[in-house]
Amino acid sequence: MKDLAAIIQSLEKKEIELYQKLYGSSSTTEISKSEMLFNYLLKKESATEREVIKALYAESKSATSAFSHLKQRLFNQLSVVLIAVDSVEDEQSKDADYNTALRQVTRKYLVRNILIKKKVNEVVFSIGEEIYKKSKEYEIFHFWVLSLMEILSQNASKGEKYISKVNKEIEQALDCFAKYHKGDMLLWGLTPAMYLKNNENEFIDGARKIVATLKEYSKATNSDFILMNYLEGQMFLAEFERKPKESLAFAREKYELVTTSKALNRKGIIRASRNQLIIAMINTGAYAEAENWAFNYLKEIPPQSIIVYADNAFRAALYSSNFKHCAVYLNLYEKSPRFIKDEVLTTQYYFYKAGLAFYQKDYKTVIENIAKTGWMLRDKTGWGLGVKLMEILTYIELGQTEMVLFRIKALWQLLNRNSQKNIARIKAISQILYALLQSGFNYRKVIEKEKQKFSDLCDADGLFYWDPTGYEITRFDWWLKEKMKRVR
Repeated sequence: MKDLAAIIQSLEKKEIELYQKLYGSSSTTEISKSEMLFNYLLKKESATEREVIKALYAESKSATSAFSHLKQRLFNQLSVVLIAVDSVEDEQSKDADYNTALRQVTRKYLVRNILIKKKVNEVVFSIGEEIYKKSKEYEIFHFWVLSLMEILSQNASKGEKYISKVNKEIEQALDCFAKYHKGDMLLWGLTPAMYLKNNENEFIDGARKIVATLKEYSKATNSDFILMNYLEGQMFLAEFERKPKESLAFAREKYELVTTSKALNRKGIIRASRNQLIIAMINTGAYAEAENWAFNYLKEIPPQSIIVYADNAFRAALYSSNFKHCAVYLNLYEKSPRFIKDEVLTTQYYFYKAGLAFYQKDYKTVIENIAKTGWMLRDKTGWGLGVKLMEILTYIELGQTEMVLFRIKALWQLLNRNSQKNIARIKAISQILYALLQSGFNYRKVIEKEKQKFSDLCDADGLFYWDPTGYEITRFDWWLKEKMKRVR
């Protein structure tokens, strides 16, 4: 019932008009029960099943059974309308993307099966050829296999060589199908989780094996889908190995592939690839370029995906000091339907809001927003370290040095909780901060004494790598260099 109501509420004017034309009553005919149900749900989306049964069948004893059949009949009618309108729209489209091609092939397959019953064999064969060509061109693997099997059954009399040739292509299509889905599952084990930025060293050995397998799959097939998986795997591996330029090269290659391949021409794939390209740009320090890409394509992002996109766009804008655009991206968080419901998302918003205030030197606003980041402090994957670091730097800027010792101790507690992870960078930062506190914030003296640590932090490589998409959005060595200029 809810499904029917949702379908009817989604109908456009032309679809409603077609339904009424095909199934509506005329002045000389009595309105049908299916039309009554259609009109009822069109006007009242939230109607309950009991309410509708009472309206249509009064007190009839067989009402429940009759209503079940009625719902199926209306669904079938709506299916005809939706397919008919979609078919006309597809004809008017110049270039089919993957999803359009899939719908076209599916409709042809339905028509083909109906014509088989009608024994219109010549047309059946012709449609089968069309299904084969399009499904192969767009790598719609299941229809590719089905069409080949049906072509084979219709042409078995052509002899052993022909049968062998078609069988070989069936095996090729099945192999592509299997390798694509196996590769897709392997990528799930490789993709870095948003909140596991402090754990990446654990992925590297496994990542290399996965990428080697994806490379074999790509060589063994001529599939754009499988090549895309391989390039994505290489991109992630280079990121894990701290080779941002290599990662960016693979991200660019993948983006070029998905924007030129018919099989990969899907909005979701293109958006995801663009987002990966933006992340790769951020990792190489090309913040302005990344932010430009992010902002230019902002209108294309659907509401359900906007937060993932806004996250990286915000960082690119922050690091390139485009604070006006930072505010735009933060506003997208607030507008998300998930904002209030998702504690992780809400906390992330306040963390970023605090980060923006820090870069703008609005330190009181930093403290106000940090107070709302409770989830990050409870989280065990590293984000609390970023919260505490920002808090310490803010109290230093406010001149409230008496608060710094307590916050450094809190940072040490979090470090102990994360001791099995790569924390060399944040540990070195905590040591320099403690030395600053002990010296009465004699910056020159401490930097001279901790010259090697500070150099490692500035180089931001190896164990001391700074992750632009991680928790240290207030990059410590940037802050300390700028602070040194101010205290001279």
